[in-house]
Amino acid sequence: PGEAIRPGRYGVIAKNRVAAGKSNCMMGGASAIIVEDNDFTGLSPTTYVNIAVAGRNILYARNCQRSQFVHQADYTFTFDAGPHAYAGRLAKADGTKLTLADDPPFVKWAGAESPMWLGSVVAIVHGRGTGQYRDVASHDGRTWTISRPFDVAPDDTSYVTIVPFSGRTLIIGNTFEDANWVNAGYGTSFDVICAGNRLVRCSSLLSYGGDMHGMLLPSWRVQYLDNVITQGMTNFNVSGSYRNEKRFDGPITRGVIIRRNTFSEDNFGGINVGDNLCDAIVEHCRLSPAGDHISMSGQSSGVLARENQFGKGQSPRYKNDKGKALVLPKP
Repeated sequence: PGEAIRPGRYGVIAKNRVAAGKSNCMMGGASAIIVEDNDFTGLSPTTYVNIAVAGRNILYARNCQRSQFVHQADYTFTFDAGPHAYAGRLAKADGTKLTLADDPPFVKWAGAESPMWLGSVVAIVHGRGTGQYRDVASHDGRTWTISRPFDVAPDDTSYVTIVPFSGRTLIIGNTFEDANWVNAGYGTSFDVICAGNRLVRCSSLLSYGGDMHGMLLPSWRVQYLDNVITQGMTNFNVSGSYRNEKRFDGPITRGVIIRRNTFSEDNFGGINVGDNLCDAIVEHCRLSPAGDHISMSGQSSGVLARENQFGKGQSPRYKNDKGKALVLPKP
């Protein structure tokens, strides 16, 4: 009725048939594991296979994940958002030694003494050095030591967040049936490849960086390659929380690649890229003849959409978040 398998570090979980109510394979906190060629069945509408809060160096490949509940299913593969230790500016950056401008406001259930913060990362989300992260080696109050210096050193324009690391994960060649979401990133997710998967009657293929409840949870460099989406209406959503300009005026999701994904003729979904996002490529995707559009919202920036197919004889359908058509320059 609960969790069937909870891996730790350095493990292989392969060729099993597992039916569970809460989670077939709970990968939160896992590291250096392979989960492959398993048959997972969800026995509850809210069954999850998830990487909760933290998890790294994971291969999730050629698994079949299905639900008993079909139309009622919330059966999901997901990264789950965790907490943060800090979001703000640095008072000083000297090689591997960083001094925070303010005290870290740890959550009650994971205070300064929690082992969660060793192996977390300091990520630069805005200003000089944006897009880099480094592992935390030690911390004491406002003084945090990282594993190696940033290639581009932060300065007083830089805004950082300290979060448990979730990412460096390959989601390859799986079949997802009757899932509400298949999330290649919800909250924190770094360096994820979601490729060659087949989605059947799923609600959404999603990644979503979060600026929520005072926490900054970046989603960086997630790639969706050669996925096939069939049956029903599946929304392909890559976005980030709306900007909180009083605290942090910048994108939380960045570096997304959506390439060669195919919507079959029996799926009516589309691709949505937007909100608090920058630097994305959408190319060589094929929507069904009855499918929807590719949309880009007003807060997104640096989005390149090209050479996508919208059905035989149909003109490209690019829209903004107001539903208005976008006229894109020819390549």
